[in-house]
Amino acid sequence: IPSVAAAGPAAAISTAIDRLVAEQARCRGAVDEQSSLSSDREVTHQRIEQLYARLSLLDGQLAAETDVAEQLARVLAGLVPHIHDNDCPVCGRDYSEVSTVPLAAAVASRIGDLGAAAERIRELASARASAVSDRHRLTALLASVEGRILASPESGELASRLAGIEEITASIIALQPQVEAGSHALRGLAEVQRVHAEHLARDRETFEARAQLEQVAQRLGVPWRPADEVLADASSRMSAIVSERIMAISDQRAARGRAAERLQRLVSLLELKVQADDSLREAVEELAAERGRYAAAEARRSSVRDMISAANSVRNETIRQVFNLRLNGIWRDLFVRLAPSEPFVPAFEVPDGSSRTVSAPLTTTHRSGGSGGAPGTMLSAGNLNTAALTLFIALHLSAPRRLPWLVLDDPVQSMDDVHVTQFAALLRTIAMEHGRRIVIAVHDRALFDYLALELAPSREGDRLVTAELSRSREGTVLTSNTATWLEEPVRIA
Repeated sequence: IPSVAAAGPAAAISTAIDRLVAEQARCRGAVDEQSSLSSDREVTHQRIEQLYARLSLLDGQLAAETDVAEQLARVLAGLVPHIHDNDCPVCGRDYSEVSTVPLAAAVASRIGDLGAAAERIRELASARASAVSDRHRLTALLASVEGRILASPESGELASRLAGIEEITASIIALQPQVEAGSHALRGLAEVQRVHAEHLARDRETFEARAQLEQVAQRLGVPWRPADEVLADASSRMSAIVSERIMAISDQRAARGRAAERLQRLVSLLELKVQADDSLREAVEELAAERGRYAAAEARRSSVRDMISAANSVRNETIRQVFNLRLNGIWRDLFVRLAPSEPFVPAFEVPDGSSRTVSAPLTTTHRSGGSGGAPGTMLSAGNLNTAALTLFIALHLSAPRRLPWLVLDDPVQSMDDVHVTQFAALLRTIAMEHGRRIVIAVHDRALFDYLALELAPSREGDRLVTAELSRSREGTVLTSNTATWLEEPVRIA
């Protein structure tokens, strides 16, 4: 239980009573359990004795029924195969003299009666097995009950402990009024001690405050009043003196702060003046440099204007030289060759020399001589591709040649088979008549094979190089082949 000094007598006695009541309940439960176990043991003994008597009776009935029924049933079952008429195979007598029932039927009826006796034997055996099982179960229950029953000394000690605990509980409960009175007295004593301690603390604080006020008066240089002065009056007087001096010091600090602020402002203004002088000097130098750069920029602008004028002149002259009637004629011949059924032919509007800015916009003309709109509105997608391809070839044929190469990347987009055939014939003509080396890149295998066949060498000195790029596990694989012209003599049979 908790200490009386730490928790108080009321808490200590309350805890003791709670634990005694709990122990009393435990002991009473144990005594009641022992009484119940003793009663269960007697009942189990009686049931076991009843089961032994029943087993003895069932054993006697089984022995009597088994000796009579089983032996006679086996004998009669052995005689059945030998009965052919009413003559008894045992005594030889005619059974019809004693009964009108045939001998075989009488024996079969008797065997049936013996079968009923066998059924009673099975019922008796089942009842005996059930009794044996109940006996084993009750024997195990009896052993368990006897194992939980305490010996006589232990049972007496438990009853004695219960009685002692009840006496102790009653005596402690009887002490509760005195304990409550003592607790009340202790609480009063504690309150008196607390008040006494507070008064002592206040006296100590008052003495310390008086000593501190005396030290403050000495530091302030003011006279200290005799001991009969009230401490609150002395504290107010010292507070008033301290407040006056704090105000004076605050005024001095504020004046010093204002003076320091003015001094800092003057220093800042001097620094700004120095910075302004430096900035003005740098601005004058920068202005002189800017004037020099402006003069150089004006000279460059004049040069650029002259260069732009010269470039425009060269551009205009180049446009007049390139986009002329000759280019339109070559473009027309190539386009009509690849798109013979298209009535509108793309062309450039030939610039005249009157305008300052020269341009050559795209247009279309009808084959009969009339004008049309822009190629994007007059031509189909396939013919637009044909127009772009023939314009590229026309520019190549009309401009001065530097390299005899013509490079085409997938040029047959949106072309049908007829256009592809005409395009292959056009490439052969350009290669043979104009001496161009043609490089074509295609993505379609069938088109690749067709162009390789159409552009195959047809005269001495011609050569066709084919290259195929494919992918494998090792990477990109290049397969190339070179075909040359080979004369094959004609044999006439």
